[in-house]
Amino acid sequence: LHSSAENFISENEHFSKSAFSQWTVQDTITFFESYGIEGQEKTLGQLFPVSNKAKDVVKVFTDLCNDLGQEICCNADVKKIEYNNEGSFLVQYEQNGKSIELKTPKVVIASGGLPISKMGATDFGLRIAKQYGLQITETAPALVPLTITGKDAEWFAELSGNTIFSKVSNERASFEENILFTRWGLSGPAILQ
Repeated sequence: LHSSAENFISENEHFSKSAFSQWTVQDTITFFESYGIEGQEKTLGQLFPVSNKAKDVVKVFTDLCNDLGQEICCNADVKKIEYNNEGSFLVQYEQNGKSIELKTPKVVIASGGLPISKMGATDFGLRIAKQYGLQITETAPALVPLTITGKDAEWFAELSGNTIFSKVSNERASFEENILFTRWGLSGPAILQ
């Protein structure tokens, strides 16, 4: 609820400022309320649906896509994206063993960070971004816990399941949130940030 551009870490500090000037926190609240989703404030101004069901939020977006005549393709393996001379993209993908092509005026590449192969993720999005000369920020693992080894591991294991509100800092940022002690080290929102 109390978020601003200063709460986000970005290679381009102006991106967050621009995004927040075009779509505010209140715009987000109003948007979801217009679809019947009331919010409730939790820790540190975090807003969650009163129902506590993420599927209610997903339904808003799937209904909106349906209303706009958009098709959602699940289990689709994109093989190739090419820009053509007509000012559009040709996207080739496979779905249920069938090869499919579609033409679209725009493509959004949402690759996140480094792919985790154990989860079935690949570097395809990063490769496509590079193919079109987009600047790639150096990637590094994110949202990872801290693993403690050696003689300190026993001490952390005894505290497993306990949380403490704390401030965690490094040379780039500082976060105030809960730390969760686990049998292998530290996790929780402050650590994962």
